Amino acid sequence: MKKFLCVLISAFCLTGCLCSCSDEKESSESTSIRISTAPLDEKLLGDWYNGTAGYRFGDNRKIGLIYNFSDRGHFTADGALQTANALIPKENVSYDGKKIYATNDAYNEEVGQVLTSVLIDMDRVDGENPDTLDGEYTINGGIIVDVLTKELGISAENLLFEGIVDGETLIITIVDAFDYEIVDGKIEIFSNIIQGIPDMDYTYAIDGDTLTMTYANTEDMSGADMPAEVYTRFEH
Repeated sequence: MKKFLCVLISAFCLTGCLCSCSDEKESSESTSIRISTAPLDEKLLGDWYNGTAGYRFGDNRKIGLIYNFSDRGHFTADGALQTANALIPKENVSYDGKKIYATNDAYNEEVGQVLTSVLIDMDRVDGENPDTLDGEYTINGGIIVDVLTKELGISAENLLFEGIVDGETLIITIVDAFDYEIVDGKIEIFSNIIQGIPDMDYTYAIDGDTLTMTYANTEDMSGADMPAEVYTRFEH
């Protein structure tokens, strides 16, 4: 990836603790579930974004990860799909006002024939509109989702994905990827899904529509200096 989804993911990778849910599933007896009970900060709730990445803090005590995927894939004005490696022609992008379904045909040497792969499968959630791809979607799957989750080291199996198409911008949100609670004025981020990830603490400040987060666990990263993350409220 050109940039990690956010400093949160960078920290997991540096500590070597980011792992795939599907690599080694622990039994229900050995899985520890942390229950968040601290009061929520109402000012923190909602989507925060900096043009590249961001967070969604939910009132369900879950965090979504927002990622601008446009450099890796986006739709063109004539309905084609531009990926990092190739332009997928508009004939391979089906759209009926409700669903985007993009595929790619490529020769597979192992089986000796051309195979069709689903690049992205999206259902519109903001009302049918046959005139434009622009809108909000639920992402059902496809290679684009597989690439994103593989690079982050997490499994897509138990996650939900949302997408926003706005011209040549494609924003993907991994819904409820992590858990959080506010403790002693800090955001504590943890996971009840991905085992082996340490708690991540951030100090934070909200000034109007600006959120500044600073990673507080520098001792877990051999003294690495993590820059403050600055986001603005993301309305869509």
